Amino acid sequence: MAFGFYLDANLTQPVNLNTSINIALNTAGGGAYVDIQLWFGSIDSSKKCQAASNPGVDQITITINDTNPAIHQPDATNGPYWVLALNQNDLNSNPQNNSIDIGTEVLGGVANARTFWLRIFEPEQAPAIWEDWILTTNAILEVNL
Repeated sequence: MAFGFYLDANLTQPVNLNTSINIALNTAGGGAYVDIQLWFGSIDSSKKCQAASNPGVDQITITINDTNPAIHQPDATNGPYWVLALNQNDLNSNPQNNSIDIGTEVLGGVANARTFWLRIFEPEQAPAIWEDWILTTNAILEVNL
C-alpha cells in the first residue's frame, strides 16, 4: 500500500520499527516527554485513501497499537502514555492514549500529506529500542483518482 507514516514533509523517511516511536521512547526514558511531528500520505498523486468501512463518509483514524502490553502498559496517570494531536498545542489538552481523525480521505501527492503530532511520555523504562508501540490506522482503501 502506498499510504503510510513518514518522519518528513517530503515523505522520504518512512516510519518503521527503528524510527519515530522507538526513538521517542529511547529519548523519553527517565521522566521527560518527547514531541514528534509526523505525516501520513503517499507520494503517488494518482491515488487516494479512504476508510474501508464506509469510503468517503467514515473518518480515517490514527492510533497507536500496543503489540506487547507487558513491556509498556499505557497508564494515563503515571505513564507511559502517548498523546496524538493535529497540532502541537493540542498535545497539552488532548486525552492521553487517544486516537485522532484526519478526514474522510487523504489524496496522494506530497502536498496533500496530513501532518499530526505524537507525544510520548515514558517515566520509568531505561532508554532502549522498544518495538511494542506502532502507529496504525483503521482499515483503509487505496483507490485510483
